[in-house]
Amino acid sequence: MKKPQLEFGLNAAVPKWAVVAWGARLIYPSDLVQNRQSCVGDKTAKDLLIDWLNKGALRDALYRAGQLHSKREMSPTDHKEFTLYEDNLGIIVGNPNQSHGYLYVAAWFKQKGVPN
Repeated sequence: MKKPQLEFGLNAAVPKWAVVAWGARLIYPSDLVQNRQSCVGDKTAKDLLIDWLNKGALRDALYRAGQLHSKREMSPTDHKEFTLYEDNLGIIVGNPNQSHGYLYVAAWFKQKGVPN
């Protein structure tokens, strides 16, 4: 199976076994831009991932990105991956990629397939 490719976001972080992924290019550190997001996978998996994101995972990840920046633990010149949110279902990670203005993020379910 070929790894899903996001139009926006942190493709490099998404595991090859992921059947669904969401990504975005944020204005650093936590400004979500509507037309800089993408989600790949079959419709059912995408719906489940978007639902998980909208039920609080994304809100918490954006908050965490702001915290990391405020505490100077993350900078727009960093080139490393940060875990922004994780629970028993999924994970959201981000990396500024030394962009000096963006935070590239990706989310996926932690188990192979989709949660029941």
